[in-house]
Formats: sequence, C-alpha cells, structure tokens
Amino acid sequence: MDWDGTLNARDLGGLQANGGRIRCGAVVRADHPANMPATGWEQLRAHGVRTIIDLTGLEESQTDLAARLPS
Repeated sequence: MDWDGTLNARDLGGLQANGGRIRCGAVVRADHPANMPATGWEQLRAHGVRTIIDLTGLEESQTDLAARLPS
C-alpha cells in the first residue's frame, strides 16, 4: 500500500493462519507512524484501519507519539 509517510505498509489479507486465511482488511502492518502526514492518516482510515497497536520494544527510542486525525 502506498500511504504517505509509510515505507512498508501491507494488508496481511490472504495469508494462512490457524488453518484458514486472514480476511483482507482485517490486519495491516506498517512501519512507525511518527512521520505520517495528515494525508497518510486519511489513507489509513479510508482503508478501514480503526485500531493501532504499537509493538515498539522498550529498547527502541521512538514510541508512538504520532499525531492523529480527529475521530
């Protein structure tokens, strides 16, 4: 996916998991959103993303402090 401010965003739909397949649009993985501009957030929302889980480790210096668009 070519969202502004991301380098490696992917929809994991179609991958095998637990004997089935992940539904398209159910899981998206991407790099850290800290540098994502408003247009990137709009693209993310248009794709249907509603929840972000930050998997940044404690040893990583940058935490998820990225600005969000209003709901």
